[in-house]
Amino acid sequence: MRYRTNNEGTGFKGRDHDQPIKPEAEHFEHCPVCGQDFDMRDLGQVLHHAKPEHQPLQPVN
Repeated sequence: MRYRTNNEGTGFKGRDHDQPIKPEAEHFEHCPVCGQDFDMRDLGQVLHHAKPEHQPLQPVN
């Protein structure tokens, strides 16, 4: 969720400067080696799935 930075005291009206937020599902990729979906925003997961022979990551409780 984005918050505007409107300031009633100065009259400054905030506005978005970038693209709309992507849906959460667009940040995930399917690994062709192990078949697991992983978050492309997490460098640890990306590097793990970049190895040619790897096992799926175990979920964190």
